[in-house]
Amino acid sequence: MLKLLKSILGRGVKKEKYPEAMVTDAIERVAEKTDPWLRSVSDYRYKLRQSVIISLEHVEGLVNRLPPPLSITFDSNESCSALAVFFTNREEMLKKFQNDRELAGYLRDHEPASKQITALLMMEKMEKTIFGAELSGDVVARDVPQTSVTFQNQQFLAPAESKKETRRRLEKRAFDHLLKLAQRQITTAKSTRKDLERRQTLLQAKLTVLQRENEDLTDAELEGMPNVAEILAQLRQVEAQLKELGGEDKMLNVYLDITIKILSHPEEHLWGTKQQIILDQSGIKRAQTTENSREFVLQELCNSEGRKWVTLLVTLHVDELRNFCR
Repeated sequence: MLKLLKSILGRGVKKEKYPEAMVTDAIERVAEKTDPWLRSVSDYRYKLRQSVIISLEHVEGLVNRLPPPLSITFDSNESCSALAVFFTNREEMLKKFQNDRELAGYLRDHEPASKQITALLMMEKMEKTIFGAELSGDVVARDVPQTSVTFQNQQFLAPAESKKETRRRLEKRAFDHLLKLAQRQITTAKSTRKDLERRQTLLQAKLTVLQRENEDLTDAELEGMPNVAEILAQLRQVEAQLKELGGEDKMLNVYLDITIKILSHPEEHLWGTKQQIILDQSGIKRAQTTENSREFVLQELCNSEGRKWVTLLVTLHVDELRNFCR
């Protein structure tokens, strides 16, 4: 009977996916990372809550869709060849491992009980058009447009002893990235308002000077002067832009709205894609595979500012890393 009552009373009640403490911490992190003055807005926690939950779900989904980690052993030609496409040569690859700050810092501050750690290899993919030679039958064609693909700024993120912990840290980084995007939009809005206010002050000063120089004229005559009419038109335009941004007393609400808009639609600002690409040994993009080219499936992370990163989860051997990072 008790179970029946619980089932009846429980129908239609949505169970929260995330603990209340986690949501509250995330809301406070939003305020801290974007603009701490947002806490001055009435009911800011309530207003942020739903958008924060949406973003938490989004970043969790992003990380969960990453393929299982690739096990890397430097003594294995097979695992090294899987990374070769991302580096100019083996020496550069080993140097990146040796000089990576996050890997070195993790090994310095932790003594993993496991012999392996998991991390995300992340880098930017650069494409540019070059002109090279291609063999067409028995004829060598020169100055043929080709697309060269290179990978830069390789770094390792969120190293941890367990895959679960790495994924948790990646979710936090992805959430923070959304906050950075919001913070930059807030900064842009602040700069725009300051620029408009400066221009308004300058135009008003110019108008005052002209009014003093022509104090014998009526307002209609003054406004009919070409230079005065131009200043007035510019002043009205600036005032309209300021009105559109909102009054000074409303700016915190504007900044909160910017943040809520991004967090309510995180898929428009940070998303993952897959790209199938065929590259030859020189890093030239090809239309089909040959004995000198390979097909790769790249996991890409994109943001609304136009940046793209290639990501790859990897498992690394602690003993090998300690030898490299000494």
